Amino acid sequence: MRKKRQKVKFREKWRKLWSVEKKIHFVMLTVIISLTLIAIIVSTVFLTNALTEQNRQYASEQLGIMASDCEGNLEQYKALMIATVLDDSIQEYCRSESLQTADKVSDNVYRVLQNILNIQSNANFVAVINGRNEKYVYNGNSGMTETNFEEIYETDYNENIKNQDSNNIVFSFSNHYYRGKKYTLTAYFPVFSSQHVGEINGTIVMNLDDNILTQLQKKRKVPYSQMYLTDMEGRIVSGNQEKESADKVRYGKWLKGNSGSIQKEGKLINYQKVGEWNYYLIDEMPLFYLYKDCIGVIGILLISTVIIMLIAVIISRKLIGSLYAPMNKIIQKMNAVSKGNLRTRISNTDMDRDSQQLADGFNLMMNEIDVLLGKVKKEQEQLNQMKL
Repeated sequence: MRKKRQKVKFREKWRKLWSVEKKIHFVMLTVIISLTLIAIIVSTVFLTNALTEQNRQYASEQLGIMASDCEGNLEQYKALMIATVLDDSIQEYCRSESLQTADKVSDNVYRVLQNILNIQSNANFVAVINGRNEKYVYNGNSGMTETNFEEIYETDYNENIKNQDSNNIVFSFSNHYYRGKKYTLTAYFPVFSSQHVGEINGTIVMNLDDNILTQLQKKRKVPYSQMYLTDMEGRIVSGNQEKESADKVRYGKWLKGNSGSIQKEGKLINYQKVGEWNYYLIDEMPLFYLYKDCIGVIGILLISTVIIMLIAVIISRKLIGSLYAPMNKIIQKMNAVSKGNLRTRISNTDMDRDSQQLADGFNLMMNEIDVLLGKVKKEQEQLNQMKL
């Protein structure tokens, strides 16, 4: 049976089996490969961090602009509705307890609502609801059948009441109206009594085509990214797709402060609070697609680095081989001497200074051995003659 080869440990190979030349080759190769890997890793990390920071800054600037526009729009709607609430016809209509009294001023209310539609060009409809008898006056560019106002307004208000601000204004970003055909912004503003402080007699409802919603629903310039408008709890109230309005943002609990950036679940998430309103604008982009553009650059860098590494390995091997050529030559000559060839000498031409000294030392040693052998030979001959 064949004996199993015993595995020689690396330490034993290093200490006993490997020549100095082989050790130097191994060390040089290890150093070159290590430096190459370090260069690739550092370059990749630097490139990905640079791309992440660049995208973060771009998204932050864009979110800041959109948040400012959104805040301006909401403040404009708020100012318009405050002015409407103070109108005498609105006040009288909402505090009317009987239908007859409300009907007397309903024409004036209708004209006030028409003025709002004329002032606010993106308004779809405006309605005033009497909180005492649930009667309302509706005026709009779309009929109630198309908007489905009568069946929707109370449900839509109750779903968004948790986002009510300090002035009791409630905003809804949804596709509840128009039977789900489009997303609109609806503002619900309480009609406070001008006679009794803190008393609410009704509600003004204004539905608009807001440009922020339009921007959110359009495809971003940056591929694969998504933008959302969320409430403070992280619930998406508007986004790129219709189904998003019913979803909850999983990272809502991580949104803190007025703005920031986080990396969660393989995504780069930038967020910006909309002024003093209870909403966040969020930009979300998968990290895979963010780094996808730099894969080609990393590939070129990897190939270039490997080529440089191979060149370095070849040059180092040739350099070490040339440095150890005289040593190998001396070893070969010593092997020849050990086999009995005492005439062996080393030519020191084409050698460096240190190698020449070794060669000269070897040749001198061999000459001394020849001299000693000659003396021994003469002495042996003399001894043989004396015996005879």
